[in-house]
Amino acid sequence: MNQKQNISLSIQEKNGNAVPPSVISEKNNKTILTGTLTSRIEKKTKDKETYYYGFFKLEKRSFVGDQNYEPEIPVIFKENKPDFPKGTQVELTGTWSQGRDRNSFTCQTYQVLKAPEPPSLPSLQKAISLLLKPSLDQKKHWSETTDFLFKKQKELSEIKEISKLGAPYLKAYLLTRQVFYANYQAEHLEQANFANLETYLERIDSELEITKRQMIAIGWKEVN
Repeated sequence: MNQKQNISLSIQEKNGNAVPPSVISEKNNKTILTGTLTSRIEKKTKDKETYYYGFFKLEKRSFVGDQNYEPEIPVIFKENKPDFPKGTQVELTGTWSQGRDRNSFTCQTYQVLKAPEPPSLPSLQKAISLLLKPSLDQKKHWSETTDFLFKKQKELSEIKEISKLGAPYLKAYLLTRQVFYANYQAEHLEQANFANLETYLERIDSELEITKRQMIAIGWKEVN
């Protein structure tokens, strides 16, 4: 039997943390993982102890079940700082440590399997293209959100001025808003019935709440 044998293990739960299945060496019973460094190796000092750490993405073939399960795990090096750059494929030998928030892997020895390709024009162009899509998506979302908020702000100013003209004019305005929200379809008029100004303001308030939740979801932090 080979010294290293792939063993399919289901994900175990320890202290509420998922322990990824691994490749086990039968000789010394150490965990061996194959992964790619996805960050720079950083230096950190805690309780007068200095160590180095980085994040690795484990290979898909190390897992069972969901093929899309690709965790990034923190790996700790306690002796010396490794000299390989981000993108290096490495075989790591060590042990798992249980943490309150997530598990980490303490590496005792490692072997570089494949060095990353140096940057090139095609690779950098591809990297920019991959970053542009989510950036443009967010730009479009923020632009649409900004237009929506300015529109609602203008609408509230119009309501304030129309209210000064008297109840008949305000009622007429609310009827036009009812038609708008019904998408100009008679069968939907009852679903957007604004009996008075209060019911219409409640509709705007609900729209603003939805907008706020969407903004928080993409990174906006509410300021109290």
